[in-house]
Amino acid sequence: MKKTLQIIALIVIALIAISISIPFLFKDQIKAKVDLEIEKNISAKVYYGNLDLSLFKDFPQLTLTLHNFGIIGLSPFKGDTLVAANGFHTSFDLMTIFKKRTIQVNKISLDQPKVMLKVLKDGTNNYDIYKKSTVINKDTSTASFSAKITSWEIIDGNISYDNKQNSTLITLQNINHSGTGDITEQLFNVSSTTAIEKSNITYKGQNYLKNRQILFEGPIKVDLKNNNYEIEKGKLQINDFPIDLF
Repeated sequence: MKKTLQIIALIVIALIAISISIPFLFKDQIKAKVDLEIEKNISAKVYYGNLDLSLFKDFPQLTLTLHNFGIIGLSPFKGDTLVAANGFHTSFDLMTIFKKRTIQVNKISLDQPKVMLKVLKDGTNNYDIYKKSTVINKDTSTASFSAKITSWEIIDGNISYDNKQNSTLITLQNINHSGTGDITEQLFNVSSTTAIEKSNITYKGQNYLKNRQILFEGPIKVDLKNNNYEIEKGKLQINDFPIDLF
């Protein structure tokens, strides 16, 4: 019995040692892959501080964290910050790093992000940053990268949307949001929970919401092909006023 316990203890110690060592062994390889995919797919300046890897945060998935993550626009938004976050976290299947098939990202998380969306009078926006040559290939045997994201979250975020074309200004403060869904499809359902501490909406100089707290929970039907978003049912609350949706 004692020998059996010793063997089990040795196996546990070995597994822990492997779990700790894997991120260090492959950190440079994964960092190079991240930098390559950013360069290939994003038409903006992407920066980050330290890159950390862990098998413990979302075991058995490998979690990658980019600390002090941000995106800065190019002309005509040169120098303008699109996203700035304390941390950008992703979890993915480690084995896809070493196979010819694509990396499968399962989850993303933004920690205290500030997102600043802008639209100029001519309709040019600062968030259309995917390079035109980028093609999402659902055949994972030939694609170089798969963004198969099934869940995501925003922790204590702030979002602003300034549209000069139609005179719309939206600011959302202290957002906590979580969602699930297969966003690789053109038509899919999203299960979403969102809490916003302060919401402000101004359209053509008229205030429609001012410092309102918003809570939402429910599914959203997303049609990317037709740019259509439909709330099928759910619960919405503005301050203390609850609204049943359908």
